[in-house]
Amino acid sequence: MNERWVQYLMDKYGVAWFKCDEESGNIIDGKGSHIGTPYNLTYQGEEGICFNGNNSYIQFNDKVIPIGKKSIYFEFKADSKLDRDMAILCVGLYSDGTINGIRGVGDYIFINEKGCIGWINYSGNIFASDRRININYLDIDYCDGQWHKVLLTWDGTTNGNGVKIYVDDLKTPIYSGASLSEETSIQAMNLVIGKTGHFNEKYTACFKGNLRNVQIYNEVIDPIPKFYLLKAEDKYYTYLDNQFIEVELAIENFENYGIIDLSTLLTPNEQGIKPISRLKDPEIICLTDKHNPQLYIKGFRDLRPLMESNNPKILINSEVGHEIKVTYHPKAQLILPVGDIVLRMLERIHNFTVYTNKNHGGDIKIIFSIDSGRTWLIYNGKETEKVDINNLEEIEEKGLTPDEFNAIGEKWNDIIVDDKIRFAYYLEIESINDIAEVDRLETEMDMHGRWRKAEHLEDYDYEYDNEHIYITFYKNGSYKVNYQG
Repeated sequence: MNERWVQYLMDKYGVAWFKCDEESGNIIDGKGSHIGTPYNLTYQGEEGICFNGNNSYIQFNDKVIPIGKKSIYFEFKADSKLDRDMAILCVGLYSDGTINGIRGVGDYIFINEKGCIGWINYSGNIFASDRRININYLDIDYCDGQWHKVLLTWDGTTNGNGVKIYVDDLKTPIYSGASLSEETSIQAMNLVIGKTGHFNEKYTACFKGNLRNVQIYNEVIDPIPKFYLLKAEDKYYTYLDNQFIEVELAIENFENYGIIDLSTLLTPNEQGIKPISRLKDPEIICLTDKHNPQLYIKGFRDLRPLMESNNPKILINSEVGHEIKVTYHPKAQLILPVGDIVLRMLERIHNFTVYTNKNHGGDIKIIFSIDSGRTWLIYNGKETEKVDINNLEEIEEKGLTPDEFNAIGEKWNDIIVDDKIRFAYYLEIESINDIAEVDRLETEMDMHGRWRKAEHLEDYDYEYDNEHIYITFYKNGSYKVNYQG
């Protein structure tokens, strides 16, 4: 994860941050005062700490992992699997006093014998019935000698999808489910990294591989960075150390200098002046993710996003009377319709015409469906071809340009077979200054049919209260209503 973003999350929700980049000695907590005592480790700098799979581990002086709501992030690399679990973090397993017996209270995070991430949260015993979280059956092998990023989150409740595991793709979980109960009991033991904590030889699970960048939070975190710049009078600014600094509009400036906490713009100084008031008609520019373009303003209570409008804006406290415009910077998105265009009593279509507005790197592609969205099509000049609605790359490659779409003309009569159609629009821009907009869709067609006089009480009824007339239609169809008072 981006280190500026991690520091922001740590400042708000962090419990511990073990970078595992020491050259020797104890494992240092970059957030708090947790101390890790090393045993039989190999220190490898940027490659983290290497565990030998036998007697390497780190013992901490307290439990570290919070009870209930939490996020745990780490990066690991393993060349091969073992014939049993490989423990990553453990606060949940301990000896029950018998020769081979163990009990469990708390979290146990590991790599199973198939090479996939496992997570168990014990509630008093090791049996399946005593596991709040029991994820030990994902069949994905990550022991391939490559570094992998892992994020586990739990909102502390029994809500559906309250428990999630992400690997590498931190936007899409490989697992999403519910905990069987809330966590209320203190964990069984102090945190151990790289080995199960009960040290019972029969059940000991040791990690063999490299580990680094272990982060622990007391909140469900959003791992995707959100950085903002401001635009005013054709110049771009960030806000650092209580001053606006002019920067070039570039992705690296978003990441290296972008504003993270927008609320700082509304915090008055000693003179009672809010920083944002020093800029004329500022715009907030948000760099968003390619596959999930949206504006993120989490926790910014003084800003109210109005994303439903065509020109989304954010309004600052109404008594200030100051308005901030918001500019999206999405890479690609697909605009889908909510329903069909129904073509009743159609005799002949002359054309559909789409009017667009694009410049520079803006790109627009169009696809259509004639079966209410079950399948999606393009027209290649001779016949229709299917496209995958979930494959943006295919839509970008095969979708119809506005000119190709408008050129179909009367061939729509051969394409539409069931008096209905819907269109979807692929929009992409390469830079903030690009434009890709769909303005309107028009059609020319001939209709057929005839009018007949509607019969009172059979087709309709009405009530009149000397001021309003209320009409109830009993049959579907098109009506002309003539009223003379």
